[in-house]
Amino acid sequence: MFNKFLFLAFVLLFGNQAMACDCPPVKALIKNECGKFEVIALGKIELIEKCDGKNASAIFYINELYRGNNIQKSLEFEFDCASSCSMSFEKGEEWLLFLKQIDGKLIANLCDRNRKRIADSTEDFYATVLQSTLNDDIDFLKNNIGLIKIEQSANAPNNRMVDITKRENQWSNRWKTVIYLCFSLIGFAAIYYAFKKFVK
Repeated sequence: MFNKFLFLAFVLLFGNQAMACDCPPVKALIKNECGKFEVIALGKIELIEKCDGKNASAIFYINELYRGNNIQKSLEFEFDCASSCSMSFEKGEEWLLFLKQIDGKLIANLCDRNRKRIADSTEDFYATVLQSTLNDDIDFLKNNIGLIKIEQSANAPNNRMVDITKRENQWSNRWKTVIYLCFSLIGFAAIYYAFKKFVK
């Protein structure tokens, strides 16, 4: 009964998006199905770049890697942030990601098996839709795919994260400069007005 309630809630919350996106039914997690993905990993979202009107990118810190070659601890992936198939990520969230490579970029797709860890397992609508819990998927991957050693050296995604942070700080500094100039002009105008009024 409760599972039916969760499924109904999922449909009400995401039904319009899912119908518009027209995702095919998610297949059972089997070894052959995993071969479709370039990277399968469990980790946390470290940083998200603003949506450019179509796509956005995120930096993902990997805790466990199940599939992928020459992968470092942090990698960058892109996701749809504007269409009916858009996804949403928040810093600090734990995700099990199934990433495909398209035109040299790692892509997270709404219609694939990507899933977020829900603190209260009884509210995990992913479990209702996918017919398995997050821990079930993790156990399957460990037992059937195995864990892969992650490269420790720095790479482009780490530099990318620094670039994104630097750019955000630059914008912040620019706004501070604008605000400072506005207050300076107001102060100058007040002094000028006082001078004109009292000094004749």
